[in-house]
Amino acid sequence: MDPLPDWAAIHAAPWAAHIVLGLAARSSEREARAALPDLADASRRIVDEHPVPAYAYYATVEDDPTWTDQAAFRAYLAALPRPLWVSVYTPAGETPAAFARWLTENMPADVTVLVQDGVGIGRNTPAQARALEEAAAQTLGPARVALVVEAFRAGGRGFRPARPWELWSQFEAYRGLRLYLFDGPHYLNGWRLWTLKAWAILTGQHNPSGGG
Repeated sequence: MDPLPDWAAIHAAPWAAHIVLGLAARSSEREARAALPDLADASRRIVDEHPVPAYAYYATVEDDPTWTDQAAFRAYLAALPRPLWVSVYTPAGETPAAFARWLTENMPADVTVLVQDGVGIGRNTPAQARALEEAAAQTLGPARVALVVEAFRAGGRGFRPARPWELWSQFEAYRGLRLYLFDGPHYLNGWRLWTLKAWAILTGQHNPSGGG
């Protein structure tokens, strides 16, 4: 069994005020969606036992417009602590207007919505992802919406890290938006990370992987 983190040291760190705590999860989306009450109960136990106050909590069950049991998902969200972040994605071809309408109908008014850009898995182009984010921000308010940049590419038997020039096209398209980078299993290590940092400095986008 792995040792527990040194929570006292973490709490003293300058960045501790920005910890987003992921709640109980299942690796399979199908299994997670079938176990919403159990995950909500386990999530509350995590929060009760966690010694470091979190900046926000992350609902690990993702939502999308093709999921028909939105009532069950809303009940799951209602049982989770606040402030709460929720991740959503769209099927290929979803129009910004339809996406924004779906968000309005299904997202609680007190959650922050993280819109996955869908570029890494080939669902969207960067321009399409920006249009989806802008429609969501116009509907929910810019303070409640952020865009998740997928730092990988699907292909072959799995996923590979996105090359710096592939990520540049995403960041160029997303200028001015509130962004978070999905790094997965450390896609941005070594030379990729340093190349991206150099690009950020040269283009004036000093913190492309963070919020703001």
